[in-house]
Amino acid sequence: MDNAFDWVKDNGIAKESDYAYTGRDGVCKTFDSAFKTGGFFDVPANNVEQMKAALNVGPVSVAIAVTRDF
Repeated sequence: MDNAFDWVKDNGIAKESDYAYTGRDGVCKTFDSAFKTGGFFDVPANNVEQMKAALNVGPVSVAIAVTRDF
């Protein structure tokens, strides 16, 4: 997940309407970034207000630490 965030930090994200999925191998084309981030950070699961604030800034990714009882 952090590798993906690093890529977005360096390259940005294209809108799906500008860079549609083709379902085949090929060469990536250039795109105008619809979003670019200055970085990313981890938010503790119990900090609901900080999570809400992150949703207003840009893409949010969620990871779940799975235990035996999951």
